[in-house]
Amino acid sequence: MPRSVSIHPDRKQTVEDALKRNGFLTQGDFAVNIEIALSTVSKFFNGKSVYISKFELICEALGLDKQEIQRPLESSQDKAVKETLEIIPTLYNPEKWVGRSQLIEMLLNQFQQNTRIVWLTGLSGIGKTTLGECIAVKDWESDPSFQWLHIEISASQLPDFATGAREILSQLGEKELDPQEMNDPKRLSDRLLKKLQSSFYWFQIDAIEKLIEANEFIDSYWLTFLESCLNTNHFSSRLLLTSQVLPNSLINWCDRFSNIWHQETLKGLANDESEQYFAKNGIVISEFNQDILNRIGQTYEGHPLVLQVITGEILQVYQGDVTAYWQVNQTEFEQVSRELKSSRLTETDYNEQLARRVRERVKKSLEQLPEKAITLLCRSAVYRRPVLKKFWLGLITEYSPKEQLEAYRVLGDRALIETERNLIRLHNLVRDIAYDWLREDESIWKAAEVKAAELWLNKYPMTGNGDNFEKVQAYVDAAYHYYAVKDYQKIRSMVIGDGWGILIQLWGYSKEIILIYSFLINKVSEETDLICFKALGNATHELGDYEIAKNWYHKSLDIALKINDKFEQGEILNNIANCWKNTRNYDQAIKIYFHSLEIARKQKKQSLIARVLGNIGNIYNENGNHILAIKFYRQSLVILEKLISKEPIAIHQYSIEMGNLGNAYYWSGDYKNAMEYQLIHLDMSRKLGDKQGENRSLGRLGRIHHSMGNNSKAIKHLHESLSISQDIGDRKSEKEAWGELTNIFISEENYLQALRCSQSRLNIISEMGDLLNEAENLLQIGSIYEIMKNYERAEENYLLAQNIFHIKEIYEGQILSLFNLGRTQFNKGKYENAINYYQKCLAISKNIKWHLYELTTLGLLGLSNQHLGNINKAEEFFLEYLYFAQKTNDYIGQSGGHSNLARLYTSVSNYQKAIFHLSCQLNIAKNQKDKSGEMSAISGLALVNKKAGNFLEALNFLFLLLQYNNENSEKKAIILLEISEIYYSTKKPKFARQNCEQALQIATELGIPLAQECQELLSKIEEEAMNDQEN
Repeated sequence: MPRSVSIHPDRKQTVEDALKRNGFLTQGDFAVNIEIALSTVSKFFNGKSVYISKFELICEALGLDKQEIQRPLESSQDKAVKETLEIIPTLYNPEKWVGRSQLIEMLLNQFQQNTRIVWLTGLSGIGKTTLGECIAVKDWESDPSFQWLHIEISASQLPDFATGAREILSQLGEKELDPQEMNDPKRLSDRLLKKLQSSFYWFQIDAIEKLIEANEFIDSYWLTFLESCLNTNHFSSRLLLTSQVLPNSLINWCDRFSNIWHQETLKGLANDESEQYFAKNGIVISEFNQDILNRIGQTYEGHPLVLQVITGEILQVYQGDVTAYWQVNQTEFEQVSRELKSSRLTETDYNEQLARRVRERVKKSLEQLPEKAITLLCRSAVYRRPVLKKFWLGLITEYSPKEQLEAYRVLGDRALIETERNLIRLHNLVRDIAYDWLREDESIWKAAEVKAAELWLNKYPMTGNGDNFEKVQAYVDAAYHYYAVKDYQKIRSMVIGDGWGILIQLWGYSKEIILIYSFLINKVSEETDLICFKALGNATHELGDYEIAKNWYHKSLDIALKINDKFEQGEILNNIANCWKNTRNYDQAIKIYFHSLEIARKQKKQSLIARVLGNIGNIYNENGNHILAIKFYRQSLVILEKLISKEPIAIHQYSIEMGNLGNAYYWSGDYKNAMEYQLIHLDMSRKLGDKQGENRSLGRLGRIHHSMGNNSKAIKHLHESLSISQDIGDRKSEKEAWGELTNIFISEENYLQALRCSQSRLNIISEMGDLLNEAENLLQIGSIYEIMKNYERAEENYLLAQNIFHIKEIYEGQILSLFNLGRTQFNKGKYENAINYYQKCLAISKNIKWHLYELTTLGLLGLSNQHLGNINKAEEFFLEYLYFAQKTNDYIGQSGGHSNLARLYTSVSNYQKAIFHLSCQLNIAKNQKDKSGEMSAISGLALVNKKAGNFLEALNFLFLLLQYNNENSEKKAIILLEISEIYYSTKKPKFARQNCEQALQIATELGIPLAQECQELLSKIEEEAMNDQEN
């Protein structure tokens, strides 16, 4: 399958029309809405190749057929021909299908009435897989709009959900997964559920019993995923699952999900159906053999696999003579019939006896095969999943090509080979029998396992081209073969000697790493165990299981100490410190880093010294000590610069540390140096083909340009970062890019775009399961809604954030959430609700001594009570605010406290107290040389004195205010008008006119509405002057 595809040039107008039809004005709006980089969207619309996963997401969002738009425009006749494409089943053959018509009709009806999941149980070989394919084909005949997919859980597959989900997503075309996502069951579950919701898939999964142990899923996340399929409001797909048993946890689902879940236990064919089966598969039925065939079918209750092998035996061994077959095997059938009748005490006992007898009957039929066919059958049983035909024939190379093909033909004629596209396999029951036979000769069995491993390794070389997922699966299968014969040295050679273990780790297949390295523990040597423990630590570290990772690292450290390997001790300590750092225990991390550094210096291991120095720099940078971080980064760079010529791999670390150094300069406010080092990191990353490094540097450059006020360049770099992030699955960098874009759009007051970007960031954080970041992002979304005056949505997001902070016991977060909720209620005029939130906020702020919010919340409690008319309560909070500011020597707080009290006393006409507090505010502002504070106090004093009738005092303050605002024409005009009004009210028309005319002249020149007020006052002054003259 190609990794990227494009629309056909004929379809450009089609996609443009779809964009408009869906209400998007531009490609940029569309890109933000579906959370895909603009450059990727632009490539799609221009007919350039994009990754399959992105191609499908865009098609889904626009309502386009992802297959059709890759093809040229065609005539209706051509289209009709292509729409006749049918399902290609692996086992179902309509020409040979018999019976079960009522069951098929019932199950079809279940699906057509919105049943989402049908679970079929039954004995091995009873026909579950074939029935599922039959139902899918018949459903397709009435509605060919779904995509049919089919997988079987193989014997070598890990039972965990993450492995299965990756296989299913791979079938859906999504093979390029983020290394962090590919091992995260929640993110994989969410991604898979989204696919099954957005498109119409018919998905059949067989042999689920391999995921079950003791009647429950081995990994409970399978249960979680199936429940999510049933609990979600919208689900477009159909799931048909088959197994030999039903997990106990699912038994009551018929009651819980009665309309969308159905479980059916499959039985064998009825008598007439068994007869039809024999006839359709080549046996000529006559009055002489009809009764015999009925007895054969009844003995094994119409078990299809038994009928299949018996039919093959009658046709091939007895040339179709049923009577001759019966003469040889009659005693066996009668004995089986008697045993099964006597075992009908309970259904469980009977089913176990029937299963045992089915196995024995199949085994007896297989014994009739020619020797070479049996050899091929037994050796092919080593494969745990479907393989190419040449994989089978490669196990019998001692035979001539003609003999190989003849053996294969015999198995095919006996209907023992099941096909799946271009792959072949044995039925599970047949494989179990054949594998038991193979194990009887140890040397032949071991040779077959080893040969199978070699075939896997030769077919999928790690260094060749091809899909990484297929390579990893091939190497896991090879390891299983070697493990079966206890050839641990071969596994060691593969994973350690040939280095493919490192490659798989780089590709992010952590679960597979855990499996393969576990094979080697306590099997080869202490040195090998050390390597395995380290690898297991690395894998679990990638999965975010830091405690488990530390445990593995400590096991490897114990061995390193025992064998006195100083270099390994230093390496492992560095890894342990990384675990402490990622859990934010910086003190412990620093302590261990320095221990690692001490060892590395004694051993003169320069590459390790450089890495540890860089890691120490990262900790200091994260904790705000950027100067010290820069010092450590520079020390690391000096060492790496000398190493580059000796150890080429050092250049990669050199590039990383350049970027880290630039990042430290950014956070210290030195944007010039930050830009310089990030550009070096970007250039080196591109030359090295390091997409993650390139992505990281582009995101940081975007942040630098934004801080320097160059938003257009910032947006350009961030969209480039988004494109790479989405192409390589780097969710962390994608999250950071969306966050920076949010900040840019907020600064530009483009709140709708900011909201879309922040929501995109939140979606990624939720998928990553990072609750604290999720809560912080919810606060940001809430604040954007609040700016847009959408208080209901703001409150929703603040409450979600508060809930997370409460669960995680993050008190600072609780304070922020409660504070924002209080402010939202205040803005809505719901002051009692606001007081409730502010009081909770105040209690936590006092408890953790967060003085800023303790002070601010006291002021808002006073203001809220003032709005409710609770003047005494408001005075109490404002006074507490003032005392707290005085106690903490917060002069700005003291100024605010006096201002709050002055406004309160003014509102109740207690002008004396108001003037006192405004005078205090003015003194503080003068002492602190706070000009804006002085003007605020003077303005307040002018207003209050005017209200109190102290007009002379009011004029003095207004003239003082006029001096402060001499350069601000608009404010000057406002003050002059205020002065004029006082002169007018105190019967001094001359001074009133002079000041009013000055105010009018300025207001007229500025073209502001104040001119109208001046004109009205001037008319009053002139009118009163005329009245005085007449009198």
